[in-house]
Amino acid sequence: MQAGTIIKSLDFNGVEDCYMIGRVTDTIDDFILCETIKIVFNGQELPIKESKRQFRTVKQGRMIFDDQKSPRITVLN
Repeated sequence: MQAGTIIKSLDFNGVEDCYMIGRVTDTIDDFILCETIKIVFNGQELPIKESKRQFRTVKQGRMIFDDQKSPRITVLN
């Protein structure tokens, strides 16, 4: 995954109303580092606080319940 790519990262595989959208800034080992664009929890958009301006997520296929049929990470652009 390249820097600049916009991704949607589900908090939990298969749970569509808890996620973060971010612009990839780097990848390190099994992690994707992102600049936060949007945070949604239980279907409600949350403000992006200073402590949440960046997030990291585990690459697709590296978490225990990842499933190719319903991906946890989606590329949006």
